[in-house]
Amino acid sequence: MRLVSLLDQIVFSAANFLIGVVLIRVYTPVEYAGYANGLIFALAIAGSYRMSFSVPVSLLDDRRFRLRMQAIPAQHAMVLFPLLMVALLFGLFEFFFGTRGLVYTTAFGIVGCLALFLSIDIDRVVSYRFFHGHVRLIFSLAFSIAVMLCAAAVYFFRPRFELAMFCLMALALFKTLMVGLRVGGFRWRYARLVWLRLIRTTVGWNTFGTVSAIGYASAPQWLLGFFSGAHAVAGFAAVRLPLQPLMVVIRSLDVVDKILFARTASASAASGRLKLIRTYFTYLGFSVFFGFCIFNWSAEIIRFVVGERYVEFAPVFKLTIVAYILISTMAPLETVVYKLERFRSYAYSQLIGGVVGLVACVPLILYKSAEGAVIGSIVGYLVPYVYLLALFYREVMRK
Repeated sequence: MRLVSLLDQIVFSAANFLIGVVLIRVYTPVEYAGYANGLIFALAIAGSYRMSFSVPVSLLDDRRFRLRMQAIPAQHAMVLFPLLMVALLFGLFEFFFGTRGLVYTTAFGIVGCLALFLSIDIDRVVSYRFFHGHVRLIFSLAFSIAVMLCAAAVYFFRPRFELAMFCLMALALFKTLMVGLRVGGFRWRYARLVWLRLIRTTVGWNTFGTVSAIGYASAPQWLLGFFSGAHAVAGFAAVRLPLQPLMVVIRSLDVVDKILFARTASASAASGRLKLIRTYFTYLGFSVFFGFCIFNWSAEIIRFVVGERYVEFAPVFKLTIVAYILISTMAPLETVVYKLERFRSYAYSQLIGGVVGLVACVPLILYKSAEGAVIGSIVGYLVPYVYLLALFYREVMRK
């Protein structure tokens, strides 16, 4: 399962990376900044969705997963389609009554990114549990190749930015449809009942915590656009692009590791603890190694990936490595929160971190622009990270 997951992630990361490179080179800073804002918004929503739904599903044992399996596609659609409709309506409103600036391009960035990134975790949870190994890999390869062809068409034919985002949305929706049909269709009534149960158990505090985390995860980029303009946002997002494939690899490996943890822990609590410890230090070593490489060749990597336009943001790139290490190693730590059901205390730590991040970001951005946005984000991330580390040490390492 790990090998298939790794190959899956390499292919998807390559496609995702290609999209970013093409958009940087084809579109204006305002349009790329709109895509970057849409991406950060989609990742924020996907984070809440992942914590409230994807992770609890991945931690189910095989018997309970198969009982719930046919509700999963409908559950996903019940979240995705209303959000897409809101983004489309907002884009149309800006088209007719707005200035068609950064807010306009952000609306279409959300349309393109939301369907793509909201489906990553849940599609993998289903495919890793339900598809056979070769079917799982072929399905992933076909989708990633389609995304690459879409990116190539954008590079050579240079369509309007809005059309490019609609193409991304269409591909992602088609993949979601195929996953749903593969597991037996969309059972809306069953999905509604399961959602009501999830709302009573995990959704409330997890959503509260993830929304609070916007203060240090997404708000720094939005505040940067407000105080420093589209060029600063474009540079801020462009130099994070080389880290994006690494983040996708970590996120999807985490899906597999949580499934393996659920199976291991159900057999033996001691084996489950050992699995968690190994996973945390594996992710730490992986992220520190790549962070060291990036720190030493930051300017060269920016030139190779995005060109000369954003080389001036190399110091931002170096600072972003710290945030990357924190985010990467939070994934196995959050498994402890779910196992012990410490949703409320973790949500409060995210709320405090969000407030601290917001308070720190404003003066830092005014003083250091994009570098200040990264520093403010790191300050906010440290609050829930310290909580997770303390919980991990007390409940896993000591026992």
